[in-house]
Amino acid sequence: MTLPSYVVDVVRKQLAECAEDAPLSGVSAVVRDDTEALERLQGSILGPEGSPYEGGVFLVDIVIPPTYPFRPPTFRFETMVWHPNISSEDGSLCMFSEEVWSPALKLNTALITIRGLLSSPDPTEPHDVDAASMCLNHPELFDKIARSWTENYAKAS
Repeated sequence: MTLPSYVVDVVRKQLAECAEDAPLSGVSAVVRDDTEALERLQGSILGPEGSPYEGGVFLVDIVIPPTYPFRPPTFRFETMVWHPNISSEDGSLCMFSEEVWSPALKLNTALITIRGLLSSPDPTEPHDVDAASMCLNHPELFDKIARSWTENYAKAS
């Protein structure tokens, strides 16, 4: 799939903004190592301080559609994460549907929003019912498992 030239221009500009803001925002995005095509990016999210994800680096696969920025990219965690709003099976998350997406949103904003979700999970809107149930009913155990997964899967080498 080849992106239209205006989409390529938008993505390049947003990648530059991401790089500029990365030290403060805790998120970044780059073209994937395995491709030069701008429709496949890799996001990186630093686990937020004070959360069970603190100290982790979470990689996110980002697929840019040819209709971007009018349609949302898809985001999928490549790093395993224990979280009620992120599938522990395939890393998908239920966020940025076409109904809530706006062309005013940028890659940086989307990644910062996802990072915020790590700080403030919403177990009432689950994408992983087991994690959501544990988050609601056994929050200490939820935090312990989330920390363990962060230690095992999201530590930078």
